[in-house]
Amino acid sequence: MPLLAQLPLYLLYAVVGTVAAALAKRSFERLGRQEWQIGFTLFCCAGGLLLVNFALLVNFLDEGAVSVVAPIAIGVNLLVAAIIARVFFKERLDRHRVLGMLAIAVGVALVSWG
Repeated sequence: MPLLAQLPLYLLYAVVGTVAAALAKRSFERLGRQEWQIGFTLFCCAGGLLLVNFALLVNFLDEGAVSVVAPIAIGVNLLVAAIIARVFFKERLDRHRVLGMLAIAVGVALVSWG
């Protein structure tokens, strides 16, 4: 299947993985404050999302070469994580980070072109 057709799945993979990481971080914060119920709930949600993330990755690997799938998955994940960090967590993206993300996007495009 061409990458363009799979792009929504790669974006879903990246969003699910990034949200899982954020939930896991929040769960550990809550568990550290001995807020057991919310901490455990967040931890279980993070685990469920990681399972979805892994299933998507296995699907990609089943349909394509590792040398293509892995760079695309990692590149898309980095870009989506940066966007989510900026939009939802108000993290600062300076010129160097934006240029790095553009380089990643170009790299993903080049890897997926073949």
